[in-house]
Amino acid sequence: MPKGIYIRKENRKIEQISKDYLKREYYQNKKSTIEIARELGIAPSTIWKRLIYFKLQPRNRSECQIGVINHRFKGKHHTEEDIQKMKLAKKLFKENFGYINSPETRQKISIKLKGKPFSEEHKRNISKSQKGKTFEDKFGKERALQIKNNMSESVKGEKNPFYGKHHTQETKRINSLSNKGEKNPRFGKHFIFSEEHKRNISKSQKGKHIGNKNNFYGKHHTEETINKLKKNGLKLKILWQNPEFKEETIKKILKGLLKRPTSYEQRISELCFKFNLPFVYKGNGGFLINFKNPDFVNEKDKIVIEVFYSYFKIRDYGNVENYKEFCRKKYEPAGWKVIFLDENDVMADNWEEICLSKINEVLIKI
Repeated sequence: MPKGIYIRKENRKIEQISKDYLKREYYQNKKSTIEIARELGIAPSTIWKRLIYFKLQPRNRSECQIGVINHRFKGKHHTEEDIQKMKLAKKLFKENFGYINSPETRQKISIKLKGKPFSEEHKRNISKSQKGKTFEDKFGKERALQIKNNMSESVKGEKNPFYGKHHTQETKRINSLSNKGEKNPRFGKHFIFSEEHKRNISKSQKGKHIGNKNNFYGKHHTEETINKLKKNGLKLKILWQNPEFKEETIKKILKGLLKRPTSYEQRISELCFKFNLPFVYKGNGGFLINFKNPDFVNEKDKIVIEVFYSYFKIRDYGNVENYKEFCRKKYEPAGWKVIFLDENDVMADNWEEICLSKINEVLIKI
């Protein structure tokens, strides 16, 4: 035998595998790659490569089985027991994303992993893969609800490690200080719900407190309670006649109820700081003019800025003009001028230019 590397002769049959030939045999005659290869005396992988070479789309598994004479399941049928097993498996797969382990298997896995330390890199990878995922994302709705209920039950009543205990006044004070102002993770942030979100919330709450769903349904105040309410109401009416009490109460209500500054007010606040405008934010209820709390105040020139979203003013006042007229009646008798900025001004692409123009227009006249 001669030395060196044996060079195999080129298989001329490959040249017969043209694009038209494959289209005819593979698509029209419905032959498989194995059947075509057997007829030509070559490997099935060669047929597959030629399909890719000619950019012909391979058939899926279901299409390949159509018309196959010696199909392994031809003439057979699943038993009713097998069908039920497949249905159950499909249901479990849907609920648990395919991770179906028996209690014995889970116990074995638990024993194997117990006490096994993870590397820092492994921990970071786990954290990264799970970040932003809810229980619903991981386990499906039904399984997630079950997990949440189990977690809730595991810390209820006497099972809670803090059951019967109370924080000391010192601990309460430290917790309070650690979450005040800029230390609070929600500092300066506000929930801005879309109109669709608001409608969904409204829809979900409708009818929940009507009739026997109301906690006070079928109950009545006692005569003693009615007399107390009347007495307290009369006291409040008398106190409300005092302007100082009225103003102080309104300030407290505004401070307690309003989440301020709003996103629009935050923008104007940043604008005033950026361009050194003589306005100070007062929309948190700490400053009143005829019992009306303005958003921004220039006390020296007696000018206020009202920042608003038209939807709420139309809802509460009928239209925006009614709201503006209401504000003027409050401010102008006290000698104050008012500048109005709505969502069209604050959210425009050139919002800084628009807002500055409106503010400077009034400032120049002073």
